[in-house]
Amino acid sequence: MTIKLAIGSPISMMNELCPLGDIELCFTHLLKENISVYKKYYFDAKAKGRFVILDNGIMELGYSMPIDDLLLIAFELKSDLVTPPEILGDGASTLKLTYEFIKMFEHRKLYPNTKILGVAHGSTFKNWCNTFQELLQIPYIERIGIPYHIPFDVFTKNTNGDNKLKNLVTRRIELCNWIAENHPTARIHLFGLAHPGELALQTKHTFIKSIDTSLPIMAAIKNIKYELSDLGPYEKKTLNIKSPYNQSVIKRATYNINVMKRILQSNRIE
Repeated sequence: MTIKLAIGSPISMMNELCPLGDIELCFTHLLKENISVYKKYYFDAKAKGRFVILDNGIMELGYSMPIDDLLLIAFELKSDLVTPPEILGDGASTLKLTYEFIKMFEHRKLYPNTKILGVAHGSTFKNWCNTFQELLQIPYIERIGIPYHIPFDVFTKNTNGDNKLKNLVTRRIELCNWIAENHPTARIHLFGLAHPGELALQTKHTFIKSIDTSLPIMAAIKNIKYELSDLGPYEKKTLNIKSPYNQSVIKRATYNINVMKRILQSNRIE
């Protein structure tokens, strides 16, 4: 099956752009803020049978939402997956938080309708592998997430003069190659993209089930139009969730999303 794509969009354009993805990923803090358009979209999407991932918000906030908030929103939304709290780059602390989350998760009786999307972290390749392998042993975890921002070299040693985003692409590709060799039955979600060029290099891995990104919208806002032969420069900024409605952006973003989906569909090897 093709990797399922979740699209992140400014709230003003989400009704037009998010449905272009195959699945949904939403943020606990925005649902808790009770923003009517945002909340209605995701609750309606779930009611229509869309697969919904509930994210802890760490990449947007700099910290994870508390366990109580994650479990409450997961219960109300009936999300398919929920991410426990995590600490970026810290495997041991993330595992500790994951186990704390699981204790309360069991008490709330959300399983099996809602399962866990554990996130693998580590400060070194060895540490990351140990964290990943421990997550594989936890029965409530249906999928393991790999962030786009990997803070260590895997096999290729990168120098300070190299493009940082290119380094991030290389690192995650090499992590997934390691998974292919050692744990090919794992189920993986890719959190974000450093550059859309990564897609063509990941589609060979059938264990990658899903990915989320806002890159095609951010590119559209900057008047960048993807082509199969040119997916734009290596640059990445945080999506402004409050960007105003813009029909031209929607048109370009729709085109960019379709190019990404063509890459996912044309390169998949079953």
